[in-house]
This record gives sequence, structure tokens and C-alpha cells, in this order.
Amino acid sequence: MEKVKKQINLRKIFIRYIFAFSIGTIALVAFHLILFKIGVNTGVILPGNYYEKQIESQRDAIVKAEQGDDRILKQYKYVVYDLSGKIIQGNIHKNDARKIWNNIQNNKIGDGGYYYAVMERNKDVCVVLYTLHTTYKNPSLQKYLPIPDVCLIILFILSFVAEVLFLSRYFGKSLSKEMLILKKVTDKIQKENLDFQVEQSKIIEVNEILDSLVKMKVELNDSLRKQWEMETKRREQIAALAHDIKTPLTILRGNAELLNESMLDSNQGKCNEHILKSVDEMEMYMESLLDITKSEEGASLQFKQIELQNFIHNIMEESAICALDKRLNLITEVKDIPKFIYADEAALKRAIMNVMMNAIEYSPANGDLMFSVETTNSKVRFIVEDSGRGFTKEEMNAATDQFYRGDKSRNSKKHHGIGLYIAKNFAKEHGGNIYLSNSEKLCGAKVVLEISIT
Repeated sequence: MEKVKKQINLRKIFIRYIFAFSIGTIALVAFHLILFKIGVNTGVILPGNYYEKQIESQRDAIVKAEQGDDRILKQYKYVVYDLSGKIIQGNIHKNDARKIWNNIQNNKIGDGGYYYAVMERNKDVCVVLYTLHTTYKNPSLQKYLPIPDVCLIILFILSFVAEVLFLSRYFGKSLSKEMLILKKVTDKIQKENLDFQVEQSKIIEVNEILDSLVKMKVELNDSLRKQWEMETKRREQIAALAHDIKTPLTILRGNAELLNESMLDSNQGKCNEHILKSVDEMEMYMESLLDITKSEEGASLQFKQIELQNFIHNIMEESAICALDKRLNLITEVKDIPKFIYADEAALKRAIMNVMMNAIEYSPANGDLMFSVETTNSKVRFIVEDSGRGFTKEEMNAATDQFYRGDKSRNSKKHHGIGLYIAKNFAKEHGGNIYLSNSEKLCGAKVVLEISIT
């Protein structure tokens, strides 16, 4: 990894966040206080004691005003009583006016958010109501907005939330950018793509993790390379050994066949038959061994356009021939198939025939064997069903594993646990899969080999 000149640890990043948050909050408080002061200085906002001072400055004029003259009073909430407490005039509801008179008699200076300015005149008592909180000078603002104090608090809360969201997003994006470096490295290691350069982070703790991942990457790369070399040598040795064994087997078979033409007694004839049978089995084992090495190598497939109807016809013919020994009743069903598919014809045939031979092997004599083809969700499904005893639960989960031979009652000397394994690998290379279940129609095993149409 390339060296980065300037790095920082997570503790300092957290301190920066707290510092930025604190400065931002102080700035918000100062801004709203200044905004409030400007509103007061420009007269947009009236101070809390504005109406109290206004009333006091007009007290003499209110006292001297004649009864019925409300030119001064109409700008306030007020009520005028006679000396006995009877309401003479005012702009306050009568029930509220009576309550105000009772409060005054009990020496209360206010109620319901209002304070009372009581002015005794010659023939009556005038009570003017006022508040001690800030208000707007403009009547429209006063009508539709909360009082300036509340409005200021609401505005501050909204600004505070916006500050939290902005700082969280900013620092979150910065951390996510550094964490993305870790994610890229782990994703490449997970995919075994180990030939890459690791980008350096600005965070010390992240770089420490990256250093560990780099060491792991190097060790994993060396391990995979050695494993690949060992696997390559193993496959080459197996292939060479299988090829070399064919020569002595051919000689052994030739000699045994020559002995069959000689005059052998019954015991010698039986021994020679056992020799030929053993040679057949050994050749079959060698073919299976070569099949395994080829499937492990993942030989490149030769994709081409296949005429599906003709391909299915060939599969049916070969299956019918293979089923003759057990006199099986081969049932075929083909519906809604495309005219062409794009696949490796030889590999597809081999995979289907592997499944078919398994079904023939496990079917009882004179039983039923079903081969059907259908299309669903852009997939072609080749379905093989037999009338044997079917799969156990364990076999459904593991029958496609390499060398799995399952229940002894479903085993034979011809079964080596690679047929379904090879078929599964082929299906996956063609964008599909293989599914095992039990047939509802024939009550035996059911294998579905599915491949993509394109």
C-alpha cells in the first residue's frame, strides 16, 4: 500500500464532530438572538412591556376621557364599570368582564395571561388589559404566527435539527468513504480475486485492518496457488495413470479372450469369465475416474444452437435401447418447447443420460420410466421419473455431492456417485440447476435438470 502523508484516528474524528456540533449550536443561538434583536430594533417585534408602557403614557388621557369616549381605549382590550361594578362599556365578553371585576375586588393583578391597568375616574372605573410578552407590530403577523418568543424557539429547533442532519451526513459520508475501501478489499478476497492493489485510508484504525487484510490476501494467494498446482498435478497424474492402466487391461482382455477360444474345462471357463468381468469393471472404474478429473477441470463448453426436437428424439431412442434389458415401459411427454436452444450438445446429452441411466438402474424389471420436457420461466426442464423406491430425505439433500452413494439398497457396482454430480455442474454452467424429489406419477425418484434457454 502507498504511504499517506496525513492520517487521523477515530478519536480525533469524533472530537472534530463534537467541536463542529458545539460551534454550530453556539452560532445558531447567536444568530437567533441577533435576529430577535434586529426585529425589536426595527419595530417589527414589540418588547414584552410595550403595552404596559403605552398604557402608562396614556393614563392621564384615559382618566380625563369622558364616559363613552373610546377613541383611546379601542386599541386595547378594556371594560368600564360604574362604581358599583355594573358594566357600562367595553370590548370584552360580559362573563369575562364580571370575572375581571371580581378579581379586582380580590386584589388580583391579572388572570388568563393578561394584566390589569385599573384607572379610577369620577363616575366609573376603567380597566385596560395588557400582556407582558413580545408581540408583532403587524396585525397580520400577530394573527397568523405564534408569539415571537415561541416562533423563535420553533425556528431554533428546526435549525438545530437541520444542523444535526447536516453534520451527521457530512461525517457519515466521510466515514462511509473510508469503510468502502475495506468493503472493496473484502469483496475481492471473497471472490478469490487476489491480484489487486489496496488503496490506503486516511483513518489509522482502518489502515491497521487493511494491513491485516493485505497479509491475509498474500497468504491466501500463496495457499490457493499451491493448492491449484497440487490439484493440477493430481489430475494429470490420475489421467496419466488411468491411460497407462488401459494398456495392461487391453493385454489382459486379449489374452482372456484368446483363452476362451481354447479348450477349457468348466472351472477354467468360469475363472476366465471372472477375469473378463473384472477387466470390464476396471475399465468402467477408469472411465469414471477420467470423468471426475474432466468435471473438476471445468473443461470449456462448446456452445452452439441445438435443434431441440431432434435432440430429444435421439435421447429417447438411446434411452429406449438402454431400457430393453429390464423391459421398462418408456413414457415420453414433450410440451411447449422452443425450436432451438443454445448449449453444449455433447455435455447436455451426457448429463441427461447420466440421470436416465441412474433411473434405469434403480427401476424394477417391467416397471415404468418417464422422460418429459417442458419450458417455464425462460428455462428448459428435462424431467426423468422412475418407478423405483424413490429418494430418502438424506438422498435428496446429498445425492448430487461427489462420490455420494446413498442408501445401500439403491447402490450397485455400476454406481460411483458422480452421475448426478456431473449433471449438476453442467446445469449450473448453463444458468440452471438440478432438483431431486419423488415422483407423484410413478411413485419413484424424480430428477429435474433445468438449463437456461439462452
